[in-house]
This record gives sequence, structure tokens and C-alpha cells, in this order.
Amino acid sequence: MSIDAALRLIARTLPAPARARYLEEWRADAAAASVAGIREGTVVRGALSLALTLDRDSPLHTLEPRGTVPRRLARRGIARFSAAAILLLGTLASSGAPGGAGDSPVAVTAVAIAFFLMVLVGALSAVSGALLLSGAAWVSRTPLARITLAAAVIGPVCVALALLHGNAHPGVLWAGVLLTGFGLISGLCIALSSVPLRREERETPRAPRILISTLGLVAMLAVLALGATDILLWGPQAASPAMDIGTIYARMVTDDGFNPALTFVAVWIWAAFWGALAIALLVFGALPGPSWLDARRTTTLTLLLISGALLFWNLAGFGIGMSLGDTFETFGGQVSFASSVLHLVGVLALAAAALLLGRASGVGSGHAPRRAPAVYGGARAVAG
Repeated sequence: MSIDAALRLIARTLPAPARARYLEEWRADAAAASVAGIREGTVVRGALSLALTLDRDSPLHTLEPRGTVPRRLARRGIARFSAAAILLLGTLASSGAPGGAGDSPVAVTAVAIAFFLMVLVGALSAVSGALLLSGAAWVSRTPLARITLAAAVIGPVCVALALLHGNAHPGVLWAGVLLTGFGLISGLCIALSSVPLRREERETPRAPRILISTLGLVAMLAVLALGATDILLWGPQAASPAMDIGTIYARMVTDDGFNPALTFVAVWIWAAFWGALAIALLVFGALPGPSWLDARRTTTLTLLLISGALLFWNLAGFGIGMSLGDTFETFGGQVSFASSVLHLVGVLALAAAALLLGRASGVGSGHAPRRAPAVYGGARAVAG
């Protein structure tokens, strides 16, 4: 690797506002190294030493108030942890393997692969959350942050070891859970204890809001249609693949006293409520004038509405599900392919919303920080 490439790589690790100035100085040092009798490698070592010891939260380097960087990292780390918890708990809460009469082996395999990938993404999200909280602790350099660093790293490791090794002592799992929870709470304290941020007043174009909310409404209508069909048709057929739907309903009525009208009403109320919320979001986003609904917030609300609809979808089908279990003694052992897909969609939508909430944008407090000085005294000072 050339000297310039190494310096550019090191500069990429610095806060963005400081990269160009430091890189310019390091290149000047490297160009003058032979004249000054200094090896070029010494300049690289000096640049690396500065990158490791630089105060990355200094307003001179970030052009933001002190405390903004660790707050941002902690918020994103908590969002990653939240997404990981949603994905992993959503996998554990799955109702079982698809077992409908029309479900092909390819569909069943696809659902199994999707659940495996969801677990993998959840684990990676937990690791990245720990790294972000560790970064927040390193940048802030406070006693609370150092404790958070240890908890954020050790906690998930203990949980992973306890889950991977079935013979591990239960205390390892509980210690990991407690440390992880403490790390999350401490990270939240870091995120909330720094300089208050004010929101930048800005006008959001209507076109992105309308486009996203329209796509969200289409997705919501698809979810409602599939969810209603699954409750009333595909779910019962998965519980008893050998019978037609009329016979299934007749058996539930005679054997369990099932009332189909109540289920129809529950499904219609569920669909009307969540459909109305999606329409309201579209109408609100289409209103003229400035709006706090930017593209990110509109997407987040859309994902939250979809995940909420699928959460209450389970409640809308609770009555018929209990009757199916009592009549055919299935009790969630078999679900339709659509049910598995909708469960995945709901979990993924909620996890994506958590990630978007963690990337909330903001600007500094009312005063603007001082600009960085023209000369940093970087590698030259270390090398000298």
C-alpha cells in the first residue's frame, strides 16, 4: 500500500469535517519527509497515533456541540438492539411451519430460510448495536460511558454463549440479560443527557410524502386482504387440509358452538380501522404547506401501521383460531403459508421502523460551534 493510500485510509476514520485538513497536512509532511530527514513511515505512524487519540467529540473536529456524537451513536446503537430483539422474539413467536393443503415444499423451504435469515440479521444487528454503544462510550470518555462499554460488549456475548451452549449455567444467561439491559439503559442515558438538540425548521416537498404514503396504503390494503382471507379461508384449510371450507365451518359450529358472524365482524372492524389510518396518513401527507412529515417519518409511520395491523390481525382471528384448535386439536401446530409470510412481514416492518427511529435527524443547539483552526498540528507534531 502506498503512503498516500495509507494516509487517505486513516483520514477516513476521522470526523468528516476534519478529514480534508488533516489529510492535506499529512500529505505535506510526507512530501517534505525526505528533506527533513524523516522516514515516510514515521508520518504514517504519527497520523495513526493522532487518529487513535483524537477527541472525536470536540466541536473543533465535528463542527457540532460537544455531546452530539455520542448521543447519535447511542441512539443508533439502541435502535440496532431494539431491531435485534424484535427479529429474534418474532422468530420465537412464530406459529409453526406452513401446513396448508396447497403449500408446496418450495414454499415451506422458503419460509424456513426466511426465518433463518431473520435470526442471522437479528444477531448481526445486536453485534452492530454493541459496537455503536461501544463507540458512544469511547467518544464520550465519561465513567458512565466506560461502564456502558463493558456492559454493551459483555452482555450480548454472555447471552450468545448461553444460547449456543445448552449446558451453560443459567446464571450466564441471566448475567448477559442484566448486563445487556444495563447497557441499553446507560446508552439511553448518554443519548438523553447531552446538549439538547433543536429541530431544523424545513419544508418537506409533498411529492415524496404522497408517493410513500400511497405505496403504504397499497401495502396496507394488500395486508388487510391477505390477512382477512387467511383468517376466514386459508387458516381453517391449513388446520384441516382434508376437508372443504364448508365442512370445516359446519364442524366448528356443531362441535364447538362457533359463531361465524362474530368472526366476520371482528375481521371487518380490524380491516376498517387500519385501512382508515393508512388513508388518514395519505391525506395528512398530501396537505399543502410545510409539514413535519418528511420522507423518513412517513416511511416510519407506514411501517408502524403495517406492523400494528399485523399484530392486531392475530387478535381478529383469535376466536376462530381457538375454535379450530378445540375442534381439530391443532392449537397452532399448522399454519398457512400466507400466515407465515404475514408474520414475517409484521416483524420485519417493526424492526425497520425501529432502525429508522434510531436515525432521527437533528441539528445542534442554537449557537454554532467554532470552526476548526487552519492548522491542526497533526502528524508533524507526533513525528517531531
